[in-house]
Order: sequence, then C-alpha cells, then structure tokens
Amino acid sequence: MEGKNFRHGRLGEVRRADDMPSISKEKRSSDRRSWRKRALLEPRTRPPSICRLPFPATRLKEKAEENIMKAYWNGTLIAESDDIVTVEGNAYFPRAALVEKHFRESTKTSFCGWKGEANYFSVVVGDDVNTDAAWYYASPKEAAKEIAGRVAFWKGVKVVDQ
Repeated sequence: MEGKNFRHGRLGEVRRADDMPSISKEKRSSDRRSWRKRALLEPRTRPPSICRLPFPATRLKEKAEENIMKAYWNGTLIAESDDIVTVEGNAYFPRAALVEKHFRESTKTSFCGWKGEANYFSVVVGDDVNTDAAWYYASPKEAAKEIAGRVAFWKGVKVVDQ
C-alpha cells in the first residue's frame, strides 16, 4: 500500500482514489457556499440556551376570553383572575390577583433574549415551600410589554381554566 493513494469507503472498505467518483474543485466550492447560504437563511429551530422558553418567532400572545383562571399548589388557591395574558403557553396573572401570603421574594434571576430579566417568587403553603415556582418580569423589553406586572407559574403549580 505504500506510495499509492487510498481512501476508505463505506463500512471500512478500502478503495483506490482512482476508483472514487471525482468532483471538480469548483463544484465542491459551490456546494460549500450554498450550504452556508442555506444555514444563514433557514430559521432557527431551537431557542438560544439563555432563554428557557421557545424562541420569539414561535411565541404566542393572546388575551384570554373572559374565563376565570385559577392557580393551585398543594390544593391551595394561590391566584385567581379573569385578566390573563398568555405568552408561549404560560398564563400570566396580574400581580393583584395573587394571594400575597403565599408568596416570598426569591434571589434567583434568569434572562430571556426577547423578554429580559426574570425575577422569581417562592410559593409557601403552610410549612411547604416550592422554591422559585413563580416568575415575573419587573422591566420587560418592549416586545414583552404585555406581561409587565404579571406573574406566571411552573414547578407543579396547576393553572386551571374555570
């Protein structure tokens, strides 16, 4: 094998370079350029890692129809309102709709590329604490101004439509 030009084919088969189909240098170069173009033009299919919610292009903003929504944790009502804004499948309750005795400020923050910096509440029912189970955007970016002063839930908090 010394002195001859060999390439590996499928499943480890060894073929001589002369037997391999040849692709012109120009064709390889244009294929690379078209791949780069496609990569730049195709929309992103995954969210950036800093935002735990879906990418802004897929966000959904809607005002709920006059239905009353309630949030429960450990069987206890912690929020209730008919003024709900839904963004990316999360129901944002007005701050005034929260049962204040069940919420405690948290030091946790996170960042979303299109909404801004999120702050968190821990939910407290009796002696049980659900750490960082609610979040809100104190000063959201312009694209998310609908959720200013509103709180959403996760981590086992059940939001039901009545």
